Amino acid sequence: LMESEVELSDDFTFFSESVNEETVMGNQGNLINEGYVFESDDFVFFSLENKIYKEKKDGDGTGKQLLVEEEAGCRELCVSGGYVYYISNARIKRIGINGGEVTVLTEEPAVYMQMTKGKIYFAGAGIFSMNIDGSDLKLLTKEGITDENNPDLCWVNLYKDYVLYVSPSENYTLYAVKKDGTHVFKVTETVYYPVVEGDSVFYQGEEYTIRKLSLVTREESDVTEEYEARQIFYETSMYTMDFRGIYCRTDGEGKEQIFPMGVTDFEEKGNDYFVDLFWVTSNRIYFMGTTPELQNYSELKYIDRITGEIGVIK
Repeated sequence: LMESEVELSDDFTFFSESVNEETVMGNQGNLINEGYVFESDDFVFFSLENKIYKEKKDGDGTGKQLLVEEEAGCRELCVSGGYVYYISNARIKRIGINGGEVTVLTEEPAVYMQMTKGKIYFAGAGIFSMNIDGSDLKLLTKEGITDENNPDLCWVNLYKDYVLYVSPSENYTLYAVKKDGTHVFKVTETVYYPVVEGDSVFYQGEEYTIRKLSLVTREESDVTEEYEARQIFYETSMYTMDFRGIYCRTDGEGKEQIFPMGVTDFEEKGNDYFVDLFWVTSNRIYFMGTTPELQNYSELKYIDRITGEIGVIK
């Protein structure tokens, strides 16, 4: 494993010349939200505590198939080429989509990752790349890390031939490193939950509202006026949350409250509605939180995107 010699720069206009764009597997926003749910063909793969399950995407949990049980929680689920890739106990692993033997792909600690058809890019004690079988492990950069023994980088995104990530120890600075490790750019500071969509990165900023930064022109703008977070893009819509609900903006229009539907007076309802993490699939929005009827936070709940009906994975 060789350390790369990187050139640090404050100018990231080089992005406009990027051409080597790989196909990202899955929804980057789902993975930024810890990646507990991944949709593949007619199935949904999901994590509950330290177990990974597979089920038909319209199921209620009664027909779920246990794929693996780990000693620690499972997150960052990705499905590609007949395998489920995930992080457990700070290691990237994979298992067949029907179960089987678990393979540890690298002993390098990992906390966030993104996959393409041929590569895995991940954050731990630096930013790394490797082939999807764990071979050809490369350190792209350690910029933004203060302690080599403490994984300190998070929220990995891919944009053309760059890997974007955040250093919490440096005022949550957003960096970009070229995939060959030759250039590192400081993009901007005070960035939480960044998600790349098109040629822009959307993130929660210093005022805890969502901002948009063009990776080509460097122009910045406000997307929301009040606290919202954990933006996920699906088709032409952006989904966001605050602690009491989930919202949707389609084609740049005003936000629509999709959970809970029909509730406008939260003071009357008390604090029975709570949202922490959520994930978007083609027919549902899965979330961790509580409703008046479902008070067990650890249960994985879902909302039908058409009817608004709420269910729970049993």
